[in-house]
Amino acid sequence: MELYRKTFKKKVDCVLGFTPPFTSKEGFLCLFEEIYPGDVQSIEKHYQFYQEKNKRRTTGKPLYFPSPAELLFDISRVKISKISEITWNADEANERKNEALEEAKLEQERKKEKYRQNNISTQEVTPQYINTLIERYWKEGEKILRLYIAQECAKYKNSKTILFFRQVLYGENDWFIKNVAFRTLQRFDEVVYLPPKGEGKRDKYNSLVDMFGCDYKDDIGKGPLDIMNEFYENNYIQTLRDFDVFISHSVSNAKIVDDLVQQLNNSGLVAFVDWKSDRADLKRSKSNQYTADVLQLRMRQSKCLFLIRTKEADSSIWVSWEIGYFTALDRKVVVLNVGDALDQGPEFIHGLPRVYFKNNELHVEEGALSIDFVSWLNQEERKSSERN
Repeated sequence: MELYRKTFKKKVDCVLGFTPPFTSKEGFLCLFEEIYPGDVQSIEKHYQFYQEKNKRRTTGKPLYFPSPAELLFDISRVKISKISEITWNADEANERKNEALEEAKLEQERKKEKYRQNNISTQEVTPQYINTLIERYWKEGEKILRLYIAQECAKYKNSKTILFFRQVLYGENDWFIKNVAFRTLQRFDEVVYLPPKGEGKRDKYNSLVDMFGCDYKDDIGKGPLDIMNEFYENNYIQTLRDFDVFISHSVSNAKIVDDLVQQLNNSGLVAFVDWKSDRADLKRSKSNQYTADVLQLRMRQSKCLFLIRTKEADSSIWVSWEIGYFTALDRKVVVLNVGDALDQGPEFIHGLPRVYFKNNELHVEEGALSIDFVSWLNQEERKSSERN
């Protein structure tokens, strides 16, 4: 608790620089939240975490954790009492407050970028296959498959996966899998603590630690060939995977891809992007003759191909190959033009329906018709089912 309080001392001192005399507990919280809203949310998360933990405790005294107002006022109380009404200057205080706001905005942007980098593979949506994997986890007797399920669920942040990882953290025996759950929740910016490792008899449960030679690592060494072998051996984690949209793009347009994935997630759609969805297994250092096979598999597991068309995409061999393969599957392809200086483009995109934004939502323009993207996708899925 003392260590946690110290993380806010510098920011509390900053806010004290423009705090009026006789400020109340609630008043100081409002001032602090105006400058550092993310920090107040963090304290509130910790407070709620301990509230829930105390509800589950059956022995011992309740664990103490103060509310945001109590914690911040406890740090600032003495200095607030020393603020003089005579020397306090409203204009100077307002100037210091504006300076603090500017610095806080820069810090917030840095935090957002750090979160984005930490969650580059994370989508905020709940695929049906993830629900199925969560159900199968507790019935799965093979530890390595439980690990693979945990790693697959770690690609999606939602209330179900957060609850699942908390259950894994306290219900799983293997220490390696516990570590995966712990670090996933950390990456999701959730309040979490790693339980004690345990000694003696508990060591027999740590077989994956012995297998990998460590307590935890992000990449356990799978590559494209491993994915294909798992699929053809009918490993249900690979065979269950399905996606609404396969995003075809140039790797130089990563920021555009991030924005599109967020847009699709907001509509409840699951996207496949090679450097997100199979980030550890398809990274360039592992690229081999089986990489194309994996991409073909992911296209077969997708309902629609969504081309982000830029100048870079127009000259990409991979993009033309993906569109050709998807067309051969007799599935729909749509094109989002990005940039004002695009020409007619390569022949392989001529005649394909276009996607555009209308009222911040995706719509498909096909001939004279225009329909929102989700309805269009569901419509095409029904047609495909009828054909099959």
